[in-house]
Amino acid sequence: MRRILIIACMAIPTHAAADWAPKPVAEAGIWDCVVQAGSGWHAGVTCIGQFADACIEESGAFDSITVAQCRDAETEGWDAVLNTAYQSLRADLSAPDMLPVAAEALTDAQRAWIKFRDAECLSRGNLTTGTAHFEDGADCFLRVTATRALDLIGYGGTP
Repeated sequence: MRRILIIACMAIPTHAAADWAPKPVAEAGIWDCVVQAGSGWHAGVTCIGQFADACIEESGAFDSITVAQCRDAETEGWDAVLNTAYQSLRADLSAPDMLPVAAEALTDAQRAWIKFRDAECLSRGNLTTGTAHFEDGADCFLRVTATRALDLIGYGGTP
C-alpha cells in the first residue's frame, strides 16, 4: 500500500514543469529598481527578492524547487548588474590619475568575495535537509550577490 501511495505522489506534479519556467530577470529591470529606490548607499536593498517573489506568484507553485528556480533567475540578473558595476568601477580605478594599485586591489577583493560567496552559500544550503536546502542555497546566492552588487554601485560602479 505504501508503495502505491509513493508512486501516486510522484505522478502528481506540483505544477506543469513543461508549461512553466522562470523568466530570466533582465539587468535593466534591476538597475531601474535600484535607481528608483533612491540614492542612499543601500537603498536598492528593497529590490532584492522582488523579482523572485513575483516569479513564485506567477508560477502558482510554492515548492522548494520552484522557489529556488525563481531565486536563481533573479540572481542571474543581479550577477549581470554586479559585473557591469565591477567593470565600470575597474575602468575608473585604472585611470591615470588613480593609484596604480587601486584596480588591482578591487580585483583581489572580488576574487576573495567569490570564494566567500561560494563557501558561505554551500554551507548555508547544507544547514537544512530535504529539498529546503535548494531554497536556502538559492536564497543565499541571491542575497549575497545582490548585496555585493549594491556595494560596487555604492563605490561608484554605474551602468
